[in-house]
Amino acid sequence: MYNKRLLLLGITVIGSGWMYPTNVNYSPQDQCLADTERVATTNNSLPGVASSNSAENTLSQELFMAAYVGGSNGVRLNPKALGFIQDYLQENWDELQKVNHDVDERKTYYKSTRAAAAYLRDLYNELGDWLLVIAAYNTGTVNVYRAIHHSGSRNFWDLEKYLPAESRSHVKKFIGTQYMFEGQGGVTTLTRQEATEQLSGSAMYVFHRDLTAQELTQSRTIAVSGKYHSSVITKYILMDTAAFDRYNPHLDKVMASSNNIYDLKLPADKMDLFIANKYDILNESAQLLNNGDSVESARGVALNK
Repeated sequence: MYNKRLLLLGITVIGSGWMYPTNVNYSPQDQCLADTERVATTNNSLPGVASSNSAENTLSQELFMAAYVGGSNGVRLNPKALGFIQDYLQENWDELQKVNHDVDERKTYYKSTRAAAAYLRDLYNELGDWLLVIAAYNTGTVNVYRAIHHSGSRNFWDLEKYLPAESRSHVKKFIGTQYMFEGQGGVTTLTRQEATEQLSGSAMYVFHRDLTAQELTQSRTIAVSGKYHSSVITKYILMDTAAFDRYNPHLDKVMASSNNIYDLKLPADKMDLFIANKYDILNESAQLLNNGDSVESARGVALNK
């Protein structure tokens, strides 16, 4: 959708910024008719395009009409931009089909939810505060950074007055919805500072993961509970202990507490191994700890098995 907006914006800006060339000695209508065969060739150059594909044929014809005749609103596309736009369509055709004349995949719950979740993940990787993430989701990161600059703070409650009223309301509606569904707040309803002051256990350890942006993007997270132990997990997923600790700081400490629920984060391939061996890992972890081994010694015992 974003790419399509850029495309449409580009067509609009180019069309309104350039006048049709005055040194051409033929009419736009004649040129459009002369290019009929070229339209068909262009249609066939698009990935998976057949002459019967009406949506793609229509789009290609609309581009030529925009260049040589103009749209219904009188706006013309400068022919100098036509080749670039054709190449752009050819290279990005699949992505541009999130939305077209016949389909609007924003209304597909599965795909739209995955797209929203990926965007929220990227925003959190950048901003590190869920209230700022929700504000940015509504108004964009530019406005959030502008509010941070004007307020001199990264605390939502300090900078909210510098955000659009709609965005302030959007964040508070999000918090209200959390309380309606869960009956209480959580890490996503608090600023980073509030979370540090109010939460303990696994909810806070997520702030201490020493991961790069690329590692965060290529990782997966699931909530686990029970007597899992890092030594057994690393044995089954074939992962270095130090690397595992970077993804999951203090997992053993949380698992040994009364609040033994943890957001386990692993590289995608390692997560597949964990899920495939989840119950064996849990059983072996429980046996290890039930035998009276301390958290410190359990790691060495498991690795030697």
